[in-house]
Amino acid sequence: MAALCQNAKTRGDWALQWERKGSFNMTDAQVGLALAAPIIVAFAIALRKMGVLQGYSAMSAVVISVAIAAVLFLQQ
Repeated sequence: MAALCQNAKTRGDWALQWERKGSFNMTDAQVGLALAAPIIVAFAIALRKMGVLQGYSAMSAVVISVAIAAVLFLQQ
C-alpha cells in the first residue's frame, strides 16, 4: 500500500511540474475552436427541434463542424 501511495505522489509531482512549465497552454485559436464547435452543435440541435433543419442536415452540420474543429485544434 505504501508503494502505491508513493507512486501516486510521484505522479502528482510530475503533474505539478508539467503545469509549472506551462507546456499545455492553449492558443487563442484553440480556445476559439473549443468554444465555437459546441455552439454550432447546439444551434444545429435547436434548429432541428424547431423544424428548420431536417435530420440529415443537422447531423451533417454537427459532424462536419466537429471534424473541422478537431483537425484545426490538433494542427495548432
